[in-house]
Amino acid sequence: MKNELVLKTLKEIRVFQDPYRQQIIKVYEQSNKPMTAKQVADVLGEPPSKVHYHVKVLEKFLFLTLSHTENINGIVARYMEIAYNGVKIERSNDNRIKDEIYIMVENEFDKIKENYIDRLKELPVGKEHFKQNGSIKNGIVYLTEEQMYELVEYIEKLSKETKQYKGQKKYYGWDIFMSMIRIKKGG
Repeated sequence: MKNELVLKTLKEIRVFQDPYRQQIIKVYEQSNKPMTAKQVADVLGEPPSKVHYHVKVLEKFLFLTLSHTENINGIVARYMEIAYNGVKIERSNDNRIKDEIYIMVENEFDKIKENYIDRLKELPVGKEHFKQNGSIKNGIVYLTEEQMYELVEYIEKLSKETKQYKGQKKYYGWDIFMSMIRIKKGG
């Protein structure tokens, strides 16, 4: 069972949030299987040497781990996979770490927004089509801390369990974005 990855240092946060490395991580996450740096490079349309360098950095910081090796025509192919199940940043009073967290969150929101708009552009125009194909909701839910964790676990479990239906006509992929932040008591 993969553990949650806890980022504790400014260096770890910067290595993890690097935009190019995030692209590499996304390829691994979406493939949901071990891949070589060459395979990732092919997906990204990038030179294998560039991807290999960044994969080594991600391995050094324990973001990727070696799954297995294969001997292919005399060359040892290293198959890497995501080494964690979720990422958390350790609380810190260091303002530099707080600034990096804000940058990381801002970058993530920007990526989510871009993906959403790209998918929205693919839909037919009209209010009725939007209702059938997606929605935007925003609001406050009042939960205990335990209920909040249960909700997050449920969404993660649902996401993993339903991957088996990808590509089947009856099922649609639904891109879910969930942001949870505690508000002040009484708010």
